[in-house]
Amino acid sequence: SNERARFMEFFRPQADPKSIQAIKNVFGCSMIVPEGYYVAVNKDHFMWLRREEVDKSFGLIVYELPYKSTDDLNGERLIKVRDSVTKKYIPGPTDGSYMSHDDYFIKPVFKTIPDFPAGYAVETRGLWKTEGEFMAGPFVSYTVVNPEATKIVTVEGFIYYPNKAKRDLLRQLESILWSLKF
Repeated sequence: SNERARFMEFFRPQADPKSIQAIKNVFGCSMIVPEGYYVAVNKDHFMWLRREEVDKSFGLIVYELPYKSTDDLNGERLIKVRDSVTKKYIPGPTDGSYMSHDDYFIKPVFKTIPDFPAGYAVETRGLWKTEGEFMAGPFVSYTVVNPEATKIVTVEGFIYYPNKAKRDLLRQLESILWSLKF
């Protein structure tokens, strides 16, 4: 969309070379990450980049899995995988709390995006929540098959900004995700 293109023009000059290089090293793809993000977790082909502000947090996650068949792009499967990696790598503020997706208020919505820049993608939109805590927010992700390898890569953006409108912020994250290229 034009809006996405505008955001990208805005972000490009403030791109963070460190984060961009980290993603390239692990996943062999590029994504334009603006300044202000730092790599919080980088292990087992999972990366979490965070940006913390006074009243809100942004997260970008990138993870990779072997690609065996188109079943790997099935929505239910994608959510299961998402929950398993976020449980493992994105802890909540208290012992035993961790991030998962919310099925109770809004079920995740899946959509295929044939014109995603990195190739055919499955988009997932939903709500994340922290098990054992009162924390939640929106997320959007894109899962795409890496054409050079037998792997699928998922890039996701999520926001924590309690009691405030998040639509425009989610759009900004979406623009970052749409910059993904192999």
